[in-house]
Amino acid sequence: GTIVINNPAGVTFSAFIGAGGSGSNVAAINIGTVDGANSSATFGTVATFGTAAWTLGNGGTTADTITLNFDSTTTAITAVAGTITGNTTDTEVINIIDSSAGGAANTVTFAEAIATVDTIAVGSTTDEGGAAFSASVTATNLTVNAGGVASETGVVSFASGTTATITNITVTGGAAAANQDSTITVTD
Repeated sequence: GTIVINNPAGVTFSAFIGAGGSGSNVAAINIGTVDGANSSATFGTVATFGTAAWTLGNGGTTADTITLNFDSTTTAITAVAGTITGNTTDTEVINIIDSSAGGAANTVTFAEAIATVDTIAVGSTTDEGGAAFSASVTATNLTVNAGGVASETGVVSFASGTTATITNITVTGGAAAANQDSTITVTD
């Protein structure tokens, strides 16, 4: 099946998706299919998404803002499979946070390529974030931020053989206290 999300106020998924939570019967997740309307979706710590193809935006004549959030607040999200693809007309933002506060981030692992998105933001000024990319990434901006309190981290890793084509990279350590680090690791 296909999940279609067109909601500027945002839709949150915080439980299992698909048959028995396996995600195996979800073929596509499309966010922002209507031209002239912004859309937002948040995926919490949920079960496997299967190999769903993610499409952000619609490529119409209006520059819509499409926001895809992953919040690994309770545990790592290890099964974001399927390609995530934006387009050249809309503004796509992928936010990766762990809103549990006060510790190292639970990692969100992306198994497939991410292509043609404007911004990937790992962590924020208030929340830690962790992202592991196992396939190629093409984005205009990558930001890494270590959150707002001691011991929070902003961590990004690219697996061996991965190509990251990113125009602008901003890495910000935490200002709140010690042990608040932001790092990017590329494995050869």
